[in-house]
Amino acid sequence: MGEKVNKISSLRYLHSLGLNTPRILLELYGKEDLEKWQNYYATHEGRVSLRTEKGDDFKCPHHPNIKLNKATIEVKYLLSQGYKVYVFEAIDPANCLSRGNFIYGSDGISTVEYMLGPGTVRDLERAPDELINRESFRALDGVKDQHIHTVVAKLIPLVKWKDQIVEWSYYNKAVGNRSDYVIFWEIRPWR
Repeated sequence: MGEKVNKISSLRYLHSLGLNTPRILLELYGKEDLEKWQNYYATHEGRVSLRTEKGDDFKCPHHPNIKLNKATIEVKYLLSQGYKVYVFEAIDPANCLSRGNFIYGSDGISTVEYMLGPGTVRDLERAPDELINRESFRALDGVKDQHIHTVVAKLIPLVKWKDQIVEWSYYNKAVGNRSDYVIFWEIRPWR
């Protein structure tokens, strides 16, 4: 996967590689699918995450970990605006132990940049450099942090892509399609 693709395609690709990804609960493709959402809402409680896509737009709305009543408002609005809406299991960032990006460079050197503690991968974009940890290595035995070692061990056998970034999070409980502590969010070109 060398080209930039939308988030849903990226998640499906990572899942096809056997990696743990967020569980899709519903796929809503238009206003005609509103009844599917209403049936879900009537029989469930708690929270969900909403992801959207529309044409070639890569900056579509994302509503993570929201209550179902707020999700109902968003689903109706997003469908009315022509978005496809993907309803995912809610994964609470408060349960995150570490999160980051894995980069396999074309020079054979892998780099992991990560933050410890609760939050989301997007925190790395806003965090000051002194809060971001970085490790570079050529082999798995060069990875020092145990959480990072676990993440890298899952990715190394699959690394066929160079100059790609893979976003991941490590949780204090099993989450996602494959019920694992590590979940993968996206793969995208590095440069």
